[in-house]
Order: sequence, then structure tokens, then C-alpha cells
Amino acid sequence: MTEQTRSVGRVRPATASTAVAVGSLVAVVVGVATVGVHGPSASATVPTSASASASASVPRPSAADCGSDDAREADIRTPASPASRVSKAYGALKNDPKPAPKPAPRPVAAVIVYAKGQLGKPYRWGGVGPRGFDSAGLVMRAWGAAGVNLPRSSWEQSLAGTPTTRSGLVPGDIVLSHRGAHVVLYIGGGRVIHAPRPGTRVTIAPLPPSSQVVAYRHIGS
Repeated sequence: MTEQTRSVGRVRPATASTAVAVGSLVAVVVGVATVGVHGPSASATVPTSASASASASVPRPSAADCGSDDAREADIRTPASPASRVSKAYGALKNDPKPAPKPAPRPVAAVIVYAKGQLGKPYRWGGVGPRGFDSAGLVMRAWGAAGVNLPRSSWEQSLAGTPTTRSGLVPGDIVLSHRGAHVVLYIGGGRVIHAPRPGTRVTIAPLPPSSQVVAYRHIGS
């Protein structure tokens, strides 16, 4: 056997081993590429026994946590929708209404309260209180207690506010009589408060006869 033949015989085994190694490497690369493209299957990555163990390890809410009420358990299992949350909020407000704010007192209430507080005080010519009043001084101070400024004299007060009628009188209106020299404060029910004349006291009296009245005036809004 020649030297060339011996050389070829030595190379063949090495070539066969190399081919086997290359084939194995290609198979590995192809397998990795297949796993990367398609992803691992559920059966390959998560065995059935492992899944059962994972399911068993998840804690379930106990009856003590959830309560025995079915609706309460449903709220825990299922998130509430926005509509149901709005409905619950409305129900809470409906069942627990806030107290209505008290209306602000009408100015006329302060007028009447002040005038009644002066009952029994003496008539005093030019008096504007607190020890005594004349008729215009009493009316001026009564409306002043409600924040309304009226003129000092009865003649000027006969032009205050707006005209009204005897049948349209409301508490707080003023009535001028005796040619405008006397003014009274209407308190409702056909009655007035006034300071009549010297030697008398602030008192409640009936409306003066229409024949004596020169003006009915509405004060305020």
C-alpha cells in the first residue's frame, strides 16, 4: 500500500466524526429556533401535577371573610359596575337626607319684633327712642332694625316705598292719617302699632278709618 493510500485511510474516520458532530449541532439549532418561534407548549412547560398544585395553593376567601350574605359574596367576586356604584351612592343619600337649611328671616319680621318691643313706652314729641317715641320716630326705628332707612318725618314717610291699597296691606306697611301728620305700622289682622299722641304710650290699635287715611305705603321688596 502506498503512502498516499495510507493517508486517505487515516482521514476518513475523522471526516465521518465531523459530519456526525455537525449534524447534531444543526439539530440543536433547529430545535432552539422552533421553540423560539412557536413558543413552548403548555404540556411541555407546566405539567398537570404542577398545575393542580398551583391551583390548590391559591387561597380562597373563607365564609368569615366574605360573610354569609350572598350579595356580599357577589360583590367580592365581581367588581361593581359604574352604574351600580352610582345607584348605591344615590341610595345612601336618599336614605340619609341632609337637613334643609333654615330660610333667612324676612326683614319685616325684624320690623314687627322691634315695634312690639316698644309697647308701653311713652309718646315723646320728636322722640326716636329708646325712652320714648313719636309716631314717625317709632316707624323709622322699626324699619331701621331691618336695615331699611326711612325719612324722619311722617310727611316724608308718606312718599317712601310704593303705593298700595287698604285691601293690599301686608305686615310692615305704613298708613298715613290726619293729613299726613300721623303714621302707624301695620302688623296684620287689621291692627297697627303706633305712638298716638302726648300723654299716651306705644300701643296696638285697629286700622284708622279709611276716611282719615291719606296714604297706604308698601315698604320693602
